[in-house]
Amino acid sequence: MPRRQTRGPLDIDDPLADPPSTPPPSKSRNLAPLTPALQTQLPPSPRPRSPLSGDSASIHRPAKDFSFLLNPATYHRLDTQHIPDAFLNSPHQPSPDTPLPDLVRHGHFRLAAATAARELTTSTAPQDHAAIFSLLYVRLACLVLTSHEVLATIEAKPLGDLSRSVYRDAVTHAHLVSWELRVLVVRLQALGLGDWRRGIMGYYALAADARSEARRATGSERRVWRSRLADLGVRVGGALVEMHDLDGAARHLQSLDPHPAHQANLALLWLRIGDVPAAQACVAALEATTAVFDPDPGPRTSDILEALVRTADGNYTAAVDAWQRLHTTYPADAMVAQNLAVCLLYTGQLPEARAALESLIDGSGDGGDGSDDNDGGRAAAGAGRHAHAFHALTFNLSTLYELCSERAREHKVRLAERVAATAPRPEGWERGSAEFKL
Repeated sequence: MPRRQTRGPLDIDDPLADPPSTPPPSKSRNLAPLTPALQTQLPPSPRPRSPLSGDSASIHRPAKDFSFLLNPATYHRLDTQHIPDAFLNSPHQPSPDTPLPDLVRHGHFRLAAATAARELTTSTAPQDHAAIFSLLYVRLACLVLTSHEVLATIEAKPLGDLSRSVYRDAVTHAHLVSWELRVLVVRLQALGLGDWRRGIMGYYALAADARSEARRATGSERRVWRSRLADLGVRVGGALVEMHDLDGAARHLQSLDPHPAHQANLALLWLRIGDVPAAQACVAALEATTAVFDPDPGPRTSDILEALVRTADGNYTAAVDAWQRLHTTYPADAMVAQNLAVCLLYTGQLPEARAALESLIDGSGDGGDGSDDNDGGRAAAGAGRHAHAFHALTFNLSTLYELCSERAREHKVRLAERVAATAPRPEGWERGSAEFKL
């Protein structure tokens, strides 16, 4: 007997498609949005939200007590012993009374994490679930961004199972926890238990909720839920990679909706597996599209993947040519310049690689001359320019200092001072000593 086609909770086709102009017969099995097999897999749909009348505010909602999330013993102190003095003594350090939104906006994530914990434990009512979950998301996300992921997994444990009724509105049955926090907690709980299978199960549970919400939603709200469902599909692929099930991850991504973003992730996964021809096939499929990684003008996804394929294939000379062409066209793209510098390193062009990375730190774009003594006074040069200081950049440049100079530590300390002298940026300003290999 041939196997009947079924759909999984990560599929985003028919159940979330725009409704047809003529409604289907209510008892037609062929036109039902869900197959019987899928209905047995998904939990019962939440109760339909009844339209509340104008006096809905008078509906009694039992107060929910979330005091178990406000215990000061849950939140750890973040020490500063692994942060270079250049950051701790910088005039860019904010004052202790800086509002939390300003700390997040300017990339002061360590202080934002500390402020969120302080507000949770001192000035938040146990019944104010909106404030509690907002502050908790800031706390956990900032811990991850500052390389304190282990602490984040510990502090996420009191949340427990987010599918419990305590996290649902007693009247509308809407989830009280923000979507972003729910997704983050799935990852942290999987890391805390060292079991990515649990993470995959968590993503599938979220997908079931997303599909239920999407079926009830209309217009722009439906598009939001469709986007969230597609994101969960990619996250499941990432979890499979974390489990080292690369074949399973590839099969999973192939089963998703053939969107250019999925094709790009699939190409990166093939490169991770080591199957360069398969990655090249994905690049060829993207050549006919105009997809980019973000809405801003920049390199096409297919052009970036082509350069990455050459890099992964070990053809560094050809990779330098590919990245150089992209860098000439998009000189302000930090990712392109970073990859160009790495390929220059592998082709033995260390001074050129160092100059390319230093130009990103300073935001100068001219590359410098790559000499041992050319970084004096660069801190002032970076002022007023769009400088970069992401983890891979500072780590790779520190490695180049170790390869190029006998005074590597001196250069790395100066590099930390140059980064600390740059203006705070939304992607993060303060860096740990490990990022400079100190």
